[in-house]
Amino acid sequence: MASIDIGKAATAGIGVIARRPVAVLAWAVVLLVLGVLPVVGMMSTVVTGLIELIQADQAGVEPSPDAVFSMMSGMIAMQPIVLITGLAVRAILAAAVFRAVLEPDNSRWFYLRFGAQELWVGLMIVVLWVLMSVLSYPLAIVMMPVMMFAAMSAQDNPLLMILPTVVVVLAMLAGFAFLAVRFSLALPMTFAQKQFRLFESWTMTRGQTWRLIGVGAVLVAIVLAIELLVALVFVAVSFGLHGAGGFDEAAMTAFFAQDASIWLAELAPWAIGVAVLGAILGAVVTTVVTAPWAEAYRQLAAAKA
Repeated sequence: MASIDIGKAATAGIGVIARRPVAVLAWAVVLLVLGVLPVVGMMSTVVTGLIELIQADQAGVEPSPDAVFSMMSGMIAMQPIVLITGLAVRAILAAAVFRAVLEPDNSRWFYLRFGAQELWVGLMIVVLWVLMSVLSYPLAIVMMPVMMFAAMSAQDNPLLMILPTVVVVLAMLAGFAFLAVRFSLALPMTFAQKQFRLFESWTMTRGQTWRLIGVGAVLVAIVLAIELLVALVFVAVSFGLHGAGGFDEAAMTAFFAQDASIWLAELAPWAIGVAVLGAILGAVVTTVVTAPWAEAYRQLAAAKA
């Protein structure tokens, strides 16, 4: 029986980044435009409304309910746009990563397309999200009585309440992990075959569960290493700014005491820089966590060919 090369599959994303760094930067641009900017647009309506409320409060004017309603309605109106663009960017980037792994010679436009394969991938993303959401309800129904029984039985011993809860939570996570592994090839299989493939993933992953769990475990370690590196850089920058007086409490109080338009203008370049860096990091992480499942599918499909 064919088996998955855990190391090769788990590091497939790193291989894509090493071979196609410019493509990953192009994916970051797509993520910035479709993923970050709509969220910024939604948040800007909230920030603008809050600034108006703060200015009214500083002027001694009680904020009107209409101003609060206008702020909230603007945010609500943006939510469908954010949901649609969020789904679109997930489908486009996932398909681009799959294409880089499964169709490496089809590299024009940095593997980016918006066609039938992206639509199939988008549909599968929605179906998987709905499936996991639906399955969470019966698990929650099982969990709640256990927690209530543990709380009633614990009396003055909190450990008796914590342990059953931890066991149930771990069991739920294990169940979700098992389902995620068995359906993990649905997206790359749907992309490759240009047809809806859900339960076919269950069939293809039969006998490969532990190897796929191994791929997932290595991926978790890689992502944690990336997060640790980012955290260390953030701490280093924070200490640098603190040493330069950037986090001085008096200076910060004076800075934000200015008119909101002034400090917003000064913070804008920093916000843009953070958004760009976040998009690049997001494209890197997306590649790292998406490519392994395409590589696992490629290995199994090649073995069965």
